[in-house]
Amino acid sequence: PIYRIRREVGDRVSREDFNEWLLEMQEKDILQLQGGSLPDNDPAKLEDSVTTEVSGLRCYAKLLN
Repeated sequence: PIYRIRREVGDRVSREDFNEWLLEMQEKDILQLQGGSLPDNDPAKLEDSVTTEVSGLRCYAKLLN
């Protein structure tokens, strides 16, 4: 889940830079941001996920090979 990645990075990267980095990794076909819902729908975890203009809320990142 994206929220786990964001929490691991912590304060070393701003929220905006983290979001931009994830979108850039998706653009370069390194990651695929995926929708879905989190099992507990915890508002803090949802906030730590990423929302894109085109696709909406993305909760998971899948590493592409």
